[in-house]
Amino acid sequence: MFKKNVDTTLQADPENRNNAIVQSEKLFSISIGSEELFRKMFFSSPTPAFLFKKIGGNIALADCSMAAVSLITLNKTSSCLSDMEPAIDFFTDKPEILSDISRCFSENASFARELAYKHNDSDQYSCFRFSYTLLKTNLLLVYVEEISEKSLVISALREKHERLELALHVTDSALWDWNIASGELLINDKWATMLNYHPHEIKKHIVTWEKMLHPEDNFRVIESLRLHLKGQSDSYQDEHRLLNKNGDWIWVLDTGKITARDPNGYPTRAIGTKIDISKRKEMEQALHLHNHNLTRQVKEKTGELIYQELLLRKNARKAKKQSHEIEKLNNALNKIIKNTDKIEKNVKSNINEIVIPYLDTIENTCPGDGQGIYIDILRSNLSNIASPISRKLNSLHQNLTPTEIRVSDFIRHGKSTKQISDLMYISTKTVKTHRRNIRKKLGLNGKKTNLISYFRSI
Repeated sequence: MFKKNVDTTLQADPENRNNAIVQSEKLFSISIGSEELFRKMFFSSPTPAFLFKKIGGNIALADCSMAAVSLITLNKTSSCLSDMEPAIDFFTDKPEILSDISRCFSENASFARELAYKHNDSDQYSCFRFSYTLLKTNLLLVYVEEISEKSLVISALREKHERLELALHVTDSALWDWNIASGELLINDKWATMLNYHPHEIKKHIVTWEKMLHPEDNFRVIESLRLHLKGQSDSYQDEHRLLNKNGDWIWVLDTGKITARDPNGYPTRAIGTKIDISKRKEMEQALHLHNHNLTRQVKEKTGELIYQELLLRKNARKAKKQSHEIEKLNNALNKIIKNTDKIEKNVKSNINEIVIPYLDTIENTCPGDGQGIYIDILRSNLSNIASPISRKLNSLHQNLTPTEIRVSDFIRHGKSTKQISDLMYISTKTVKTHRRNIRKKLGLNGKKTNLISYFRSI
């Protein structure tokens, strides 16, 4: 009757047939109260019934009812196990059922399922409902009811509808079904509540949806839908804003597809879903703003770095220029120093050759203690004029008065306060005052440094 496509270890159980019947009779007699009544119920049941027994690790077909005999085209007058090979074939053609039988014994379970099977060399199907009742750990009663194909289709549609409802619930999606010819737009409750409406408040027509579209999105959305209706896209999908009952705009992801066409190929029906993506859009906007701020900060920092780099380059050029100027100045100073050395040599030569001889003549021709002192000082100063010591003395004399300079000169030559007083025709008190002022200006107050030693150390 059916094409055999799997192997099975299912066999008839002639030896244990009576034992299985006896066990089942005893089981039912507890509730029914009569073994004879069980026999009548089992063999005369209008629903085909099979009795399976588990023997060790194997499962055997123990017996079947008269209705089952009729179902598997056995001789209606025979129900002995020797004639039950067709019954075994009936189940071995159905690996799903064999799996269910094994499951019942292993899991101690009872349940039902509906399946359709194609006839050999035919496009026709037979649909069955298999009901499993575990009578005992090793005894299983299976009812097999042939049902119409329409019932199976209804059951399959019901299952698909349940799956669709589950998918819509999990994805938080709203469903719409559009009759393109009439404009009627069937929606589920989620479609309405998404926009803060009650389902009865929304007119179920495509125009209602069009009026809710944001003006900035309207043209793009309608064009995208038109292209799909013309067959220029596999599906319709767009993200746009809709006006809700509170007057606020919400973002939705709208997805749909043509599901039916007329004989001329024109679309007549489209089905799709809507998902509220407002939170996602808010996150995208916040992320965009964050990225914009980061970009702006990077630009600002980059501008500051560029400015600092330009400033550094400017300062580097300025420093380079100053370095060049300093180098020129050093070169000029070196030249001046060289020229100064030449001038000092010339001055010293002129003093030794021209001035000193006249001092010698004055000293020899006009002897005298006072004049000798002056001549010695004059001779020493003339000698120092042309030497490096003169520059040091000049630096020291910058803050001294002319009188203090003369006093300093006498001190350097070892003259005492009394001698300086006699030579300069001033009182010793005045000389002492000058000496204190000189120490103060030279920064020697509070120090034990002797003025004579200080001047001679220069």
